[in-house]
Amino acid sequence: MKDGNYPVFSWTGDEIAKPDWNNSRMLETRQTVPNTHTATIATRLNLTDKWHILLGTSYSRWRMSQHLSWMNNPDRNYKKGRFIPYAGITYDLTPQQNLYASYTSIFLYPGEYYDINGKSMSPVMGNSYEIGWKGAWNNNRLNTSIALFQTEKHNQPTNTWLGRDPATGDVRPFVRGDRAIYTPVRMESRGIDAEIAGNITDDWQIFAGYTFNKRRYTSTAAERTAERNGRGVDFSQHTPRHIFRLNTLYRLPDAARKWTVGGGVNIQSKSSPIMVDGEKQYLGGYAVWHAAVQYEPSKHAKLSLKIDNLTDKRYYESYAHRATYQGHFYGQPRNVTLNFKWKM
Repeated sequence: MKDGNYPVFSWTGDEIAKPDWNNSRMLETRQTVPNTHTATIATRLNLTDKWHILLGTSYSRWRMSQHLSWMNNPDRNYKKGRFIPYAGITYDLTPQQNLYASYTSIFLYPGEYYDINGKSMSPVMGNSYEIGWKGAWNNNRLNTSIALFQTEKHNQPTNTWLGRDPATGDVRPFVRGDRAIYTPVRMESRGIDAEIAGNITDDWQIFAGYTFNKRRYTSTAAERTAERNGRGVDFSQHTPRHIFRLNTLYRLPDAARKWTVGGGVNIQSKSSPIMVDGEKQYLGGYAVWHAAVQYEPSKHAKLSLKIDNLTDKRYYESYAHRATYQGHFYGQPRNVTLNFKWKM
């Protein structure tokens, strides 16, 4: 056989060289068994008719048993345990509206990430804060909220990057053998989230939400990481900073009450820097519209028609991993769904 052509109907597999089973790399094995246990206790204190406090804590303990055949001491066990406190306070402006603030700490199993010495990374730790306002309207059928939030993480595992391969120009991870090496970094995410959901009238339903999220590394492991994740760089560049969602349904009045019409839009800002020939190319923001119509001839039957991507917008979906020739996927084109439901 030549030029990589194989006879489909007579091929036995002998034409391809068998692996060298005596090669130590072929015999490497990794086995990891994590176990996590959590216990929680909480209480609510009513200081006055308007002031309320929530206090609690969880004790989280994880144990990881590993067998790494390539290490001098292949069998190892890791145990970590920590109390995770949380607290919240609310103030009732009225029976339907309140202000609140909350805090919780973070303690997460790091996963199978290893440092340059083959040691498992320390647990991911941090803090999360939120302050906001919630309100109910229209006899509690319409809910609104605004929240400011901030999350800090420490010991987050990240690839240690050495820079560009001089032969190909590609960015290569620092590896030991075939295993990527990870280092801990600190990161921060903060933003605002606003939402309105429920019934404006008996016949008009609405949902609208807006999120602004700014993310950055607050420290990096070493100078060699600067190209990808230096201090101040967005650690989740595939996630847009601005997202707006709107959806509404309206039942037509009088003789047309058997009909319901609706629609909405999802809008996001630019995201996902793509590496093309060593240069970042951002995907622009976009809006995707949708529409729907329903017809209920009786209380037992409902016929609905939904159109997604109404304008047949051509766009790329956001993915975490993008590079030259990789990770480029078009969003769903215009599609129509017809549905019939019958209930007794």
